[in-house]
Amino acid sequence: MPIDVHAHYVPPQLIDAVAGRGKEIGVRLVRSGATPPALHFDYGFKVRPFFPRLIEPVAERRAWLDEQGIDQQIVGTWPDLFGYGLPVDACIAWHRMLNDTLAAWGADNADRFAWIASVPLVQAEAAAAELERAAGLGACGAIISSNVENTNLGELPLEAFWRQAETLGVIDEDRVASRDVDTVLDDRRGQQHVVLALNEGEHGPLQLALLHLSVSDDDLDS
Repeated sequence: MPIDVHAHYVPPQLIDAVAGRGKEIGVRLVRSGATPPALHFDYGFKVRPFFPRLIEPVAERRAWLDEQGIDQQIVGTWPDLFGYGLPVDACIAWHRMLNDTLAAWGADNADRFAWIASVPLVQAEAAAAELERAAGLGACGAIISSNVENTNLGELPLEAFWRQAETLGVIDEDRVASRDVDTVLDDRRGQQHVVLALNEGEHGPLQLALLHLSVSDDDLDS
């Protein structure tokens, strides 16, 4: 069964939720004429307007899967939306909103789509708790960034999160907007930080889906 294991989607449920409640946690929906909407965070980061494929009607995405001969697609949120610069409580609430809305969309389309959660990596215990909660909502894994507000993942104290992640077994390492990523990420340093963080914490049971960039057997064995 062909499965697309790496795709991004912003469901209409999220856009509606941000429009109605986003201001309470520092996330604002911005519309400008016929241009697709964008999100602005109160801490200063402005997400580019969503490109059409990111917010396309589900019927169009289903049709594309049929054209490609793909049976199922695993979707995660758009990494630009991680919002790690929000205050801790707001960041926690934001990832709950991201996961609740993606879970609702996923439940309506479970015949062709599965989904992966995002977590507030700014606090290990909160990230672990949200991962557990999202798994209960049906998440089959989690998408994380290799860099959190200019700190590489392997330099963060995330032991509580890694322990919880073992219960799911899959982590999808993705990258966020260029302003938050190490300038040498493309030489595999980003993946190395993920692998080192796991090795140092002795979390061998985790399965990594390292996407966008390559990682060699030497990186995993060293």
